[in-house]
Amino acid sequence: MMKGSFSSAAIGLSLAAVISPGVAQTTGNIVGDELKVLTSGRTWAIVWEGRMSVWDFRKDGSVCARLSGSKSGDKCADEGKWFLKGEMVCWELTWLGEAFGVKTACSSVRKISDGHFEMRNEKNQDLSFGEFKVL
Repeated sequence: MMKGSFSSAAIGLSLAAVISPGVAQTTGNIVGDELKVLTSGRTWAIVWEGRMSVWDFRKDGSVCARLSGSKSGDKCADEGKWFLKGEMVCWELTWLGEAFGVKTACSSVRKISDGHFEMRNEKNQDLSFGEFKVL
């Protein structure tokens, strides 16, 4: 496990998602089964400041979080768990994001355009956690 001063806003400052086939293309927040399909067993390429970080949201509820510049298959920088809470996707990590208060966080996922999604912080809906795409 890598520790350090992770340019850690990569945990959550700018997510846009290109969703894969099989997930409904609705507008507004993604909720319920649609949110579960978007997350469970999926790998997200999270883009932050022009750099990509890849996270695995495993079917067993564990999450593998990688640092910026990582690729699918790279070693996890931190591991924890993910879960759905109401209409939010949440994660709890051991250290990654602690400096920015997002080591444990929940976000709504909202469709912002065709195939693109945005995550908004549960505590402050004005704070975007960024953009991601499902690999």
